[in-house]
Amino acid sequence: MNVKKIILIFCFFAAAGWFNLSAQDAKQIDSLQNIVNNGTVEQQLEALARLEDEYEASDPQKAKEVAIRLLKLADKHDNKKWKASAYNQLGSICFMKGEMKNAENYFNHSLQVATEAKIQRAIQIARVNLSSVQRTTYRFDKAMENLQLVLTYFEEQQDQEKITLALSNIAATYAEMGNYERHNEYALKAVTICEKTGDKKSMGILLANLCTITSRQKKWEQSLQYGEKAVNLFREINNQYMVGLSTAKLVDAMLKSGKMDSIIPYTDEIIRISDKLDILPLKGEALNLQANYYLETKNYNEAKELAFKSAALIDTTEKTNLSMLYETLTETCIQTNDRENALKFFRGYKDNYEKITSEEWRGKVAEMEFKYQTEKKEMKITSLQKLQKFGISLTILGGISALAFIGLLVYRHRNQKYINELAEQKILKLEQEKQLLATQAVLDGETAERTRLARDLHDGLGGMLSAVKLNLFDMKQGAIIDTEDISRFDKVMELLDSSMQELRRVAHNMMPESLSRYGLKVSLEDFCNSFPHVKFHFYGNENRLEPKMEMTIYRVIHELVNNAVKHARAENINVQMIRDTDRISFIVQDDGIGFNPEKISSGSGLQNIENRINSVGGTINILSSAGAGTEITIDIDLNQPQNEQN
Repeated sequence: MNVKKIILIFCFFAAAGWFNLSAQDAKQIDSLQNIVNNGTVEQQLEALARLEDEYEASDPQKAKEVAIRLLKLADKHDNKKWKASAYNQLGSICFMKGEMKNAENYFNHSLQVATEAKIQRAIQIARVNLSSVQRTTYRFDKAMENLQLVLTYFEEQQDQEKITLALSNIAATYAEMGNYERHNEYALKAVTICEKTGDKKSMGILLANLCTITSRQKKWEQSLQYGEKAVNLFREINNQYMVGLSTAKLVDAMLKSGKMDSIIPYTDEIIRISDKLDILPLKGEALNLQANYYLETKNYNEAKELAFKSAALIDTTEKTNLSMLYETLTETCIQTNDRENALKFFRGYKDNYEKITSEEWRGKVAEMEFKYQTEKKEMKITSLQKLQKFGISLTILGGISALAFIGLLVYRHRNQKYINELAEQKILKLEQEKQLLATQAVLDGETAERTRLARDLHDGLGGMLSAVKLNLFDMKQGAIIDTEDISRFDKVMELLDSSMQELRRVAHNMMPESLSRYGLKVSLEDFCNSFPHVKFHFYGNENRLEPKMEMTIYRVIHELVNNAVKHARAENINVQMIRDTDRISFIVQDDGIGFNPEKISSGSGLQNIENRINSVGGTINILSSAGAGTEITIDIDLNQPQNEQN
């Protein structure tokens, strides 16, 4: 069972963008209604927008009626500002209900009105809301394009609250793409700002998304803590819609971590909220979670009934929801011997999986990210050039004054020499950093490609082989086979099992699951134990490192051992790892034929190993000679700045 969950959307509704209101009681709503009935036109428009904002999280139908009234009044008096706001509010309500096409149409109308009237803040609000729909429907390139424009605008305005909005949405987009490092980078920036501004709603959404990300990383304790904090925050601000969404994310983490005791009460609460707010997709999601609970507890008939109920409600325009639904339906049909529907839903899962694993949007998003970062660097360079011109003017003025003091000429000469030396050192340092960045980019690309291929092999080809085995097994049970064909049929089944085992072995070598789940010690023990003459020894504490650091060390040792096995003709290979609080070292020794390190060829792979070690700020020392074996020692200081940057 593998329930996928979509990241919570930071949908920035128009009214909330112009007013910083806390939850209002009935008296406040009555006051707003009085303004609507008796105020001036401008007062009525503002009161309607605020009134819609009050109803949105508790009574979406009432909120829709108020938004339509706002649109009609704004249109009657040709007020572009409030007309754009009304379209945004209507789009937000449709978004909550899972009506993505209607939501996108309303947001586009809002953007058009705001653009014609040149209302910049309304333009940015419409772009954020559009990006939410685009992200939900897997148009990541369009979503990122809108969000980069929003971030640039609000950075220029130094508007911290709106910068949080843009950063949070960018983080959510990267999370949906599977780029968790980029998600964490942008999310942590947003968290820092939320802590300063006291924005509880944005903080709640960030925590809920962190619940999902840490769950995907199998950090169960952290995931559950984030989920519970998010739910409590939304209860505190009395936002029922977000209570339902964040509770669904918490339940998903509980299912994956095996915490089954409170799942049904939680999902029942989600259903009550969705019924009250009339949000069918949220109810469908809760039913799907209950179906997965009953799958885990082996109540297959109940699971199947709930899965089919969920299928009638869940928003299938969200491709992640569709994959989640197909996966649950396939599993329930297999467990209840419904072969025909199992194959039908499996084909649907496979077709949808192929659509959402397309690489085209990844390149587009990376290109926009590069463009945005380049523009920021160009702005910094322009500022530096202005400072340099100012510095040159001061130098000329100082030179004129220095003509009267011969002694200052000597000082200036020596000072200039010192500056030149510093400049040369800076240039050398920049070149080294450039090389490290290039190396890191290559290694990141290699790791991402290994991960993608391993996932595609396991989920795509592995799933198809499982379906083939299911069909063959059903054929054997339901058909009459001649005696002489039975042995050949069994041989085919044995070959199929061997193919599936080989597929799992290849996928594991490309991206070992034990590394992400248990850490370096266990994964390296498993790897070394796969060779008869390789011994592994570990000393020190077993604290986990950053995932990228663990992957780099694993790949280096993997390559060193493979080199020794293939080329050294060694009878014994010894791998030692020493882990201190602030340092990690490892030694790979063999009693093979050895080599001359001074004459090593570029094809040996050692250059690749050195690049990996340099990328994490480590050092490598090679001791070897012909006939005397080889000893390679690598030392990495965990406190060096390089490790934090990479």
